[in-house]
Amino acid sequence: MERYCRDGQIIWSMLTIYGSSFLRFLLSDFGYALDDGLVLVVDNESQSRCFIKNYCKATSGDGCQMLTWNSRSKVPNNYSAIFMLLKRTHKEETVEEFLAQEGFVPVLVAGGVLPDYLRVDRYILRLTKEDVEYVSGVEVADEIKKFREFITQKTSTVCKVLERVGSGLLLEDYAGEKADFFTTCIAVGMIYAEYLRETESERVVADFLRDFVIETKERIRKMSEFASGEELTERLAGLVWNYLGEHPDVVLADREAVDGSTYQALKADSAVLFDEIFYYFPVNLLTRICEPLLETSSTPQLKRQLREESVIHCNSADYTVKKEITLVYGVKETQRFIWIYKDKLLSPDNLRLEDVFTNAENNEGGKANAVYR
Repeated sequence: MERYCRDGQIIWSMLTIYGSSFLRFLLSDFGYALDDGLVLVVDNESQSRCFIKNYCKATSGDGCQMLTWNSRSKVPNNYSAIFMLLKRTHKEETVEEFLAQEGFVPVLVAGGVLPDYLRVDRYILRLTKEDVEYVSGVEVADEIKKFREFITQKTSTVCKVLERVGSGLLLEDYAGEKADFFTTCIAVGMIYAEYLRETESERVVADFLRDFVIETKERIRKMSEFASGEELTERLAGLVWNYLGEHPDVVLADREAVDGSTYQALKADSAVLFDEIFYYFPVNLLTRICEPLLETSSTPQLKRQLREESVIHCNSADYTVKKEITLVYGVKETQRFIWIYKDKLLSPDNLRLEDVFTNAENNEGGKANAVYR
């Protein structure tokens, strides 16, 4: 996503957040302001903090962070994006109240897995590592500054653009979900297109608008993945692949052929077994792998969501299942594992873990290059 952007253009995620906040007062006058806050999902809390810090820096203070929200919180400028980092300690009613604020654009940033109450009927945007890196670049601050100056110096032009939004073909042709969000995005996109028109050709402007609409529709489509659990499955797969790629000490072995070294690794929670249907993860190992998802969710909640999305198979309260393993010299032993369906951990190229991590000839090299994208 966002690869359509030409050099010097603000990428979709940054433009949507900044445009919907800095333009909020004007958008509201025309009925196009966001009717709910944004929920940003980032890989981990470190990236969350990095994004918030660099966004606020790039926008010269048009964004700021709050640790929490309550009725006594000081209301910021009405053109601000106010960020709050989701914590496990946050109560549902606190988060709901924050996202419902109308005096600014509230932006909730989650570095882990979303709790149930945030997975449905929300404007959820996935921020990638590339999004975070973009906001930290020096060029984005300059482009935001020029866009801000265009808005403040040519407010009448901006209003004329907003007058055209409702009668435009872009809205007439849209029959998808989240129509209000789509309208806000189109209004912001049309204003940015007018800004580009001052220095770019009509072809560049038309290409931008076309691709911006395509990206907006794709982002809205992906919002449903959070409600369906597809996003959680994808993130788990990425964490598993990257963890094994970064930890060559973790052994991946056939359940029916556990040798002495694999057995010792298993006892140290550093081995994953497999058969035709499942991967068998020691509980402690999977917990380490899922640390980024546990920044906003408890371990039982994460396991429950994985079970509900048919990612794991279990028949016990702790989500583990006993499994008999066979050592190469014939001894059998029963241990408890978390069973993950193999088809849930396929790579984007439909590779299985064992296609990469059990090749004895180039195992180490394979691991070094096994990055899930």
